[in-house]
Amino acid sequence: MFGGDFMSEVLVVNHSELVEIVKKVYEEKLSTFIWGRTGVGKSQSVRRAAKEIAEKYGLKYVEWPNWSDPRTEFVLIDIRLSHVEPSDLIGMPKLVDEEGVTKWYAPNWLKAISKEKEKELGIKIRGILFLDELNLAPPLVQNASYQLVLDRRLGEVEVADGIAIIAAGNLTEDQAYTFDMPLPLRTRFVHATLRPPTIDEWVEWAKENGIDSRIIAFLKMQPSMLFKEMSEDRTFPTPRGWEFASKLIANERDAKKAAMYVAMACGVVAGTQFKAFLKLSETIDLKELLENPERFDSLSMDIKYSAVVNMPELLISDRKMASKLLKFAVAIPPEFAVLLLMSMKQVMGEEAFKDALKRFRGSEAKELIKLIRFLL
Repeated sequence: MFGGDFMSEVLVVNHSELVEIVKKVYEEKLSTFIWGRTGVGKSQSVRRAAKEIAEKYGLKYVEWPNWSDPRTEFVLIDIRLSHVEPSDLIGMPKLVDEEGVTKWYAPNWLKAISKEKEKELGIKIRGILFLDELNLAPPLVQNASYQLVLDRRLGEVEVADGIAIIAAGNLTEDQAYTFDMPLPLRTRFVHATLRPPTIDEWVEWAKENGIDSRIIAFLKMQPSMLFKEMSEDRTFPTPRGWEFASKLIANERDAKKAAMYVAMACGVVAGTQFKAFLKLSETIDLKELLENPERFDSLSMDIKYSAVVNMPELLISDRKMASKLLKFAVAIPPEFAVLLLMSMKQVMGEEAFKDALKRFRGSEAKELIKLIRFLL
C-alpha cells in the first residue's frame, strides 16, 4: 500500500527521535512497539528516555530489581520475553484449602507496579515496563502478554497508570527465529522502527560515553563497519558490538590482543581490519611527527587517524611527553585533536590527564580550552 519513501520518511526514526517518542507515549499512556535490527540500540534509547522522564518528575532513575523507594524513584523493568515461561508473567497457582479454590500468585515485579501497591503506599508509582524481544517469544508467552498489553492487567493485578508498557523486537532481516504477533496484539501498539545510527550520530554518542578513541578513529575511516551484516562470520559489527569491544580493549595497548578482542565482539573481518588500522602508525616516526606537527597535513587520512590514537602510547614510557602532546593537539585540525585528547585521557587516567591540562602553559592554552570542552 505504501512505498519505501513513505516508510523511510514516516515510520523509520533515529535514536533522538525515538527518545522523544517514548517520552510522548509515556505521557499519553500508549503501549508502543519498537522495531529494529539487532544491536542498533533499541533498549539503550528506552533507557535514555526513562532517565529523562525520571528527571522531569524529580525522581531518581533505577532499574529492577534495585528499586527500593517508589516515592523517590522511577523504575525501568526490563523483561526479555524470549527467555521466560508463561508462568513468569501470569504467576503460579496455589490451592487455598480452606476455601477450596485456586488462587494465582503474581510475580513480584508485577505486584510492585500494581494499583494495589500504589494504594497501599498512598503514592503515584512511575516507571516503564519494557518487554524486549516480544516477537522472539514463543506463542504461549505472547499469549500470556495479551492481557498485560491490551488491558494493562494480569488476572486480578492491575498495572498502575504511571507505568508505560514499551515492547521491542527484531526485524525479519536479522534471521532471528521470530514468531508472528497475532493481529489483536499488534493493533494494540503504536509502532516505530529504529534505524541504525549514522557514523556522525554514533561518534557523538561515543564521545559522550567513553568509547575507546581507537575504535572511534577506525570507524571514522571505515564507517560501513559500524553496522555490517556478515552471515558467514560468527558475529558481525553492530553499535552494541563496538561498545563491547571498547570495554575489552580498555588499557590494552598491544595491537594483536586489541584486534583479538574486537574480533570477539564484532567478528573476524572487523578484527583483522582494526589490527591493520592500528599498525598504520608504525609506518611513521611518531616522535619525529610530534616535533614537527607541520608534517601532519601531508599524511594520508588513514595514517592521520592511526597516528593520533597511537601517539599517546609515548606516555607509557615518559609521562613528561604530555605537554608536547597537548601542544601538538593545538597544532592539528580539531577533528583529530579531540581524538588525541581522548586517547591521552584513556592512557593516563582522568585525574592525571586533568593535572596535565592544569600544568599546560603558553600561548596555546586558550586554544586547548576550546578542545577540552568535548571531554570534560
